[in-house]
Amino acid sequence: MDSYLKKLIICLIIVFSFVGCVSLFKSDEDSNRNQQLIYPKKLEQAQDDFVAGRTVDAISKINQFLNDATNLHWYGHAYFLKAYFYEVEGKSTLAIKHYREAVEHGLQYEGEVEAKALYNLSFIYEREGEMQKMLATLVDLTKRQKYFPPFTTRVETPSRMAAVYASLGRTELAIQIHDNAEKEYNQLIQKNSVPETRNEHSQLLYYLALSSFDEPEESVENLLAKLRKGQKYYLYCAEASSGPWAQKCYDRINELYNKAWAHVLNYEPEGLSHDPLAHKRSKSEKQLDLASQIYDLLFQLRVEEFPLTNVNKKSTKIMNLTSEWIEKIEKFAIQIDLGPAMVRNKKIKNRKLIRYVEEKQQPVLINKESNRSLKKAPPAPLTDNSEGSPLPEKQKEESIIGNDPNL
Repeated sequence: MDSYLKKLIICLIIVFSFVGCVSLFKSDEDSNRNQQLIYPKKLEQAQDDFVAGRTVDAISKINQFLNDATNLHWYGHAYFLKAYFYEVEGKSTLAIKHYREAVEHGLQYEGEVEAKALYNLSFIYEREGEMQKMLATLVDLTKRQKYFPPFTTRVETPSRMAAVYASLGRTELAIQIHDNAEKEYNQLIQKNSVPETRNEHSQLLYYLALSSFDEPEESVENLLAKLRKGQKYYLYCAEASSGPWAQKCYDRINELYNKAWAHVLNYEPEGLSHDPLAHKRSKSEKQLDLASQIYDLLFQLRVEEFPLTNVNKKSTKIMNLTSEWIEKIEKFAIQIDLGPAMVRNKKIKNRKLIRYVEEKQQPVLINKESNRSLKKAPPAPLTDNSEGSPLPEKQKEESIIGNDPNL
């Protein structure tokens, strides 16, 4: 028994000694590896020069590093810094070139550098109006989600993709992607998760608005569909932060309503040039219908007033803008000569909405004879209320817009 115990103890000593040697060797190996991966001094100095405003010196140090370095691991970082410096300087062509080199080296040595270079590239393509290249870059980003926080991967990137598809005229696909991004955003918010900064929150809300980019020769139907789907996020964006993104949202939503209004003013019916009266009637009816859709959209935006409970000057400015547009459309509708009674009343969250379009299956008063018949109609008799039965409600008079000179 003693002999067995001795053998067991000796075996254990040998095993633990071996494990200890392996651990020591591994520790030395990690130490050597960490020594190799210490951030290069030259790149630190380049960043310091850039912060101090010495961009030429910063780029010179990066070039020197690229010429002298033997550790290829840091090449991606060097190219990334160089591209970023050029981007800040507004030299997009050089920035794109070096971001691509950062992607190439990052792909081999460090995935995070590659992912962040792609992310920055997407914004340069956006500023340059290269929608197809931007879209391809965003698709690549969706495969590198682990390098970004949830709001970037689940909301911002797909929202930007949706906006690009919308600018390319693929509205149905854009709305489909947007709906999913919107769902992800709501889920994250319900979990009390928010972006790291208010500015980042404002930025992703801007892209959730779907109409971030223009579509060449955009139809009014597409424009109104995009506004209907995403315009509230321009307001949310302005509420999330009072910084540059909030101003961008105000400018953008004003621009979009101006574009929509231009469609109303410039509309011309086809095939009625031989009949001036029919041409005028058709034009007025279509203008009125489009104006009423824009009118509805403005009220829908007002329903969303301050949903993030952060009232600031920019979000108030957007609310004031909707009031200006509503007044403009009301004046326009009154001037259109289609008869005095074409009004629909509707409730949206306790707000009265008037839409200036003729409802089907409803009589429209267009002359003094029909108006006289309305005036001569006897009032509804009151019922006996002795048994406590309620009196019938007074019939509401139909609103009338416009003044008929014949009345």
